[in-house]
Amino acid sequence: MKICLGRGLWPADLYSEAEARSVPADAVAVSLGRGNQTALLAIEAGQTVLDLGSGGGIDVLLSAQRVRPTGKVLSSTSSRRSAAREMCRMVHSCRRATQMNIAITGANGSVGRTLLRHAAEQADVQAIACVRSERAAASLPVSPSISPWMTDYEAPERLTPALAGADAVVHLAGILMESRTSTYETANVHATRVVVDACRSAGVGHIVLVSVLGADESSANRYLSSKGRAERIVADSGLAATIIRTPILLGPGTAGGRALVRAASRASVRLLGGGRHVIRPLDVDDLSRAILRCCRNPGAGVAVRELVGPEPTTYRDVVASTAHMMGNDVSIGSMPVWLARLGAAAARPIRRGGMTPAVIEVITSSEIVEKNADVELGATLTPLSKTLEKLVHPNGEARDQ
Repeated sequence: MKICLGRGLWPADLYSEAEARSVPADAVAVSLGRGNQTALLAIEAGQTVLDLGSGGGIDVLLSAQRVRPTGKVLSSTSSRRSAAREMCRMVHSCRRATQMNIAITGANGSVGRTLLRHAAEQADVQAIACVRSERAAASLPVSPSISPWMTDYEAPERLTPALAGADAVVHLAGILMESRTSTYETANVHATRVVVDACRSAGVGHIVLVSVLGADESSANRYLSSKGRAERIVADSGLAATIIRTPILLGPGTAGGRALVRAASRASVRLLGGGRHVIRPLDVDDLSRAILRCCRNPGAGVAVRELVGPEPTTYRDVVASTAHMMGNDVSIGSMPVWLARLGAAAARPIRRGGMTPAVIEVITSSEIVEKNADVELGATLTPLSKTLEKLVHPNGEARDQ
């Protein structure tokens, strides 16, 4: 293992013109380092390079070019206080003989945290968990194989160092509900474009994009249109990609799971349209295992898969089943969808996000697929009853392996 200290004592003009041309111009422009550490080390294919204080990431990118295809590069821009802990964690991971390196965007979301737990259970997986803040990093599972990386999705050069050395990038970052600070354009479209550009700069060969059923760039629904545009950006990237379209996701901590438990725990509840739309709930554990299989077995080109749960049912029936498991006799009524959309439209200028007509359309549409991709993705689907048991008893049910 080669250890590179990013703030060296060597002159800053040691990068050759060829080296400068091989990395993003923005990375060179923002670099504050004082030398070319890679010129002083005999870096070869198959080695592991640990760069402490990577700054703009030039040494990370140059090292990644040399250690391919079997080596890897680990990088840190941590404060001095956490550098020692982070180095110990990285050195421990470097001792593994063969590893799959993945980077996950939006890692602090419910899917991201579940995916990280599954990754940590596999001895040969090293995960870079991309989050926006220290608070988000604190919510991640703790494991020697998980390395939090604070970044944002404003520009590719900020994300590129995190992706250097990754075999695959799992792009989870995105939103269903807009807010005053986050829109479909910024969170779903622009962020995807930044991730794709950063993947190109870092030399990542495979992207796994988690999308949604109904994604279509020509859709009149703003959310579905934004997800369709994100899919198009990935499909046109020139990189190998797997796009997984998903239905409502259920599991402890998921938004769908929390809403379901809230509804089932009441004495009476009014569901949009009476909850009569058809859904295909997917266990978030099943999705996580499918994602990891995609990372291990990347295919050529772009594959679009629709992965749904094993049983079609209505939302109304799922609420009733969950309530029964909780020992609750819930009375289910109906709220007209048109009335809810009218109220959401009237409140939109004030709230600027939240439950909009577009969101209501998405959550009340039936989830129909022509072919489930469970076989293609090698996914063994969890029966809906077991998924609901995990929601009702999150600490009393062992996760299905």
